[in-house]
Amino acid sequence: VAFAPGAMSWHDGTGPIPQRLKRAVRNRKLPLFILQAANDYSLGPSKVLGPLLEESKLLHKVKRYPAFGTRTAKMTEEEWHQQGHGRFALTGSDVWARDVFSFIEEAMGPAGDRDVLHVDPHGRPEGSHAGKGKRYQLWLDAEGWHLRTFSNGKRNAHFRGMVSVEDGTLSAVHGVLTEARGDQWLTSPDQRSLTFDFTTKVQDGVSFLVSNQRAKLSFDLEIGDESPDFKSESVFIGKHGRHPSKNHFALRNS
Repeated sequence: VAFAPGAMSWHDGTGPIPQRLKRAVRNRKLPLFILQAANDYSLGPSKVLGPLLEESKLLHKVKRYPAFGTRTAKMTEEEWHQQGHGRFALTGSDVWARDVFSFIEEAMGPAGDRDVLHVDPHGRPEGSHAGKGKRYQLWLDAEGWHLRTFSNGKRNAHFRGMVSVEDGTLSAVHGVLTEARGDQWLTSPDQRSLTFDFTTKVQDGVSFLVSNQRAKLSFDLEIGDESPDFKSESVFIGKHGRHPSKNHFALRNS
């Protein structure tokens, strides 16, 4: 979580500190939330670094808050900017705490829930977030959960895996664009797991509902045959196309 990074030294944005910050944002390996108040020394951090966050699939957020503090007639420009800079970060928790701790929880998960991937699964991946080549797409919407497999349209690719449900059950399971030969899916008798095996040239998939909003869904996904070729970048989750860190991961049904 970065409060107004480089705002006091931003000036016109061409100096060494803004340039280093731009490189740091582009090359980051962790989620990042940039926030600042409207009366900070410069709004360059949110205006310039904010859009750079979109270049990565990592979790990110940028927010500019209203001017912080009360400006009096005798207050200098320096004092006013300091209200929006240091004092906002140190004493403005009533303003930013909910956003900051919600972001941290989404990035790291609440205490006692470490095995769940805390990304927003809502909405189908689109545009640059949808990926190319052999890949999975996974999302949740008003009609339920949707798992799709994709290849390049020229050669078949083998996808297989399992979805398991804890504290809930599966229902309304149905294949999407699947073919009788080469594509199979099966639910367990207790409706708590779903296995699939697809040979995909363009697109295949399966959709389903899960009871209980707090149910946990565990996914085991593979691409390939004898030596499954799995890269986390091959799985795109939710509208922003987030990636898991490995092929076994869990999500909440909400």
